[in-house]
Amino acid sequence: MKKYIKPVLVVVIYLVMQLLVGFLLAPLNCLIDPEFSNVLMSGDSQALMSAMNPILLASLTFLAGVLSIAAISALRLICWKTVFGCRNLQVGKVVVALVAGLLGILAINGIAEVFEISNTLEDVFENLSKNVWGILFLAVLGPIVEELVFREGIVGSLLRRGVSPLVAIVISALLFGLVHGNPIQIFAATFIGIILGVFYYKTGSIVLSAILHICVNSLSVITANVCDKETTLSSILGGDIYVSILVAVSAVVSILLMVWYWRSTSNLEYGQESLVE
Repeated sequence: MKKYIKPVLVVVIYLVMQLLVGFLLAPLNCLIDPEFSNVLMSGDSQALMSAMNPILLASLTFLAGVLSIAAISALRLICWKTVFGCRNLQVGKVVVALVAGLLGILAINGIAEVFEISNTLEDVFENLSKNVWGILFLAVLGPIVEELVFREGIVGSLLRRGVSPLVAIVISALLFGLVHGNPIQIFAATFIGIILGVFYYKTGSIVLSAILHICVNSLSVITANVCDKETTLSSILGGDIYVSILVAVSAVVSILLMVWYWRSTSNLEYGQESLVE
């Protein structure tokens, strides 16, 4: 049980840093924009998220991520020697892995739409997507921070402490989903976390998982800027039945490609010698 304590601390640290952001956002936003206090007093959460300064929101969230990484590194849970390594990154397999991941995520998003899973942070995402710094944070910096925290800090540290790959990947994926605190993200991030965890396990670094994470977030940002809120897969394809077909086909192809990637990519050795000295 001792081997799980420090990895669990990763999530605690991450959540504490995010809570600090929450406490600082409102007062700092009032200093930047005095009119924000009126929105704050109205109690309208949707208006509050829309009025939030995107530069401040992105900056504080990024700072919280950086501080989380610093704390996690101090706990010797990040192996900087290998975290950006290129082991098992053959071009052909990387392409297959990315296609499998994107198809899997497409299937997950389709399922979320069919079952109408709510998105309580949609306004926050759209607010950030309209600002250059917000876009950089959502599309690039955020994914890298999360990969360092959840894949390296949790999956990697568990593997180096002798935990089985399946357990390490599932634990990280569940925690990755739960910390998002948004119904649609809890669902989607958990399954996406499994794919990202597999990529980490097979490569021993966050390079491949970060590439997929950046691709997914970038597509979300593009969608937020190009499409309106009423645009759905169903409206694009012409009905829920076509969404269901897309989900089924995407899921099957994704699983087959992931199985091929898993079987064709050699396993890496993880052990105490991989821990940060």
